[in-house]
Amino acid sequence: MVDWEEKIKNMFPRTEGIYLVEDPDKILDDSSVIDMFSRNNIDYVDFLDPIIFRYAYETKYKYKRTNTLIIRTDNYSEIPYDVYAKSFQVQINLNDLITFLDYSAMKEYSIGIPELVHIDSFQNKTLNYEETKNVLSKRQSQENSEKYVLPVANDISTFGLVAMIIGQWRSEDNTLNEKQISSINNVNSKFQKWLIQNFDQTVSLPPYPKPKMVHQIPDFMNHSDYNQKKALIVMDGMSFTQWNIINAYLTNNQFKTEVSPTLAWIPSITSVSRQSIFSGKPPLNFRDTINTTNYEEKQWKDFWIGKGFDKSDIFYQRALGSDNYLEMDLQHILRNKKIVGCVIDSIDKFMHAAQQGLWSVHSELNYWLNKDFLVSFLKDLIENDFEVYITSDHGNIESQGVGRINQGVLANSKGERVRVYDDKSIRNRTREDYFEVSENWDSQFLPQNYYPLIAKENYAFITKNDKIVGHGGISIEEVYVPFVKVTT
Repeated sequence: MVDWEEKIKNMFPRTEGIYLVEDPDKILDDSSVIDMFSRNNIDYVDFLDPIIFRYAYETKYKYKRTNTLIIRTDNYSEIPYDVYAKSFQVQINLNDLITFLDYSAMKEYSIGIPELVHIDSFQNKTLNYEETKNVLSKRQSQENSEKYVLPVANDISTFGLVAMIIGQWRSEDNTLNEKQISSINNVNSKFQKWLIQNFDQTVSLPPYPKPKMVHQIPDFMNHSDYNQKKALIVMDGMSFTQWNIINAYLTNNQFKTEVSPTLAWIPSITSVSRQSIFSGKPPLNFRDTINTTNYEEKQWKDFWIGKGFDKSDIFYQRALGSDNYLEMDLQHILRNKKIVGCVIDSIDKFMHAAQQGLWSVHSELNYWLNKDFLVSFLKDLIENDFEVYITSDHGNIESQGVGRINQGVLANSKGERVRVYDDKSIRNRTREDYFEVSENWDSQFLPQNYYPLIAKENYAFITKNDKIVGHGGISIEEVYVPFVKVTT
């Protein structure tokens, strides 16, 4: 049985030949075909504009060409005569590759060339239109089913990959299908069991080649050239879902990004996880300030002073993003600093004001991005020779209220997805009363007298059946956050 690659290669038998190809079925749009060309010393170009083509041909193919050259065109007569005269003319059709499937039916399905040829090879008679549709419908359904199943995950790397895929799903579609939701629920259950068993061991993993947890980010940044200026932007509350929206915007503005997943601290709230980022330390090291972010500037400066920088070299600023960038006078500041740490809290604001779930967060985010604060800030940092990183202190999920826990002053922090107690026995008794919707979180890296009670699944400790976009728990979308290097 001849495979699809051989069938296509056999249409272009002359090594180093030039082929003008008409492709009415858009076979050459298939990424598998393009990949096959690159592996088999076949160069491929689309003839779209005579001037662009002439430049490409003269500079790349005319004099030093050793590969076969395929030029796709809708009309042979448009090709310059000197190229046309030495070319072979070929038309490539689906019927050249397929024996049994009906042509009209195939055109109605977005199934790749390799898969079509594979399906065709299992037929033993010519199929009519309805028979072909029946065969392809089953395969399309199977592909869609496979598309919406997350990869098997069982360690820090594979769970991180899953978190990135979930973010991609949610950024592309505000409403996930039942298959996706089921797959996310299943992986979340497995992730949370893994997290309970492995979180504390993760703290001791090295921050190289990429930080495993957010408190390792300053150490990772310090690992590069001492003379290199460094900047960290913490996008408060940004999950992988919002990162995908931001990344698309940055890409459209000619930025390049390199992203990896890293673990936020638990509880996944700002005063714990963001403070951990700027201090470069686990929460156990800032027990006296764990309920506030007011000491971040001192912590950030202390870290870098400890690495040999002068206090005057270091800059910290929070609550950025709400004003016009040009009014901030950051350009002048950047020229005189070597270390920059700052917080853009726009996403966190959108999240806590969201009345319509993630959809409203993303609508607000797109509006904010178009104001170009982030683009302008990144351009200035890069133009001032900074190595630039973006991260987040925690992600977020849509949550549903299970009722408020009314205990007065017994809880010293009353978040939507987590409540924190300074008395372990009160925390444990509360958990017994709300066993179906909560679970204890304990870690040797949290201070004494700091005992979180985490909301299970997508529950929240708010008015029953109310909906919010919140954070604080141990969902994979709250705990895994992006760590990104940005360049141009």
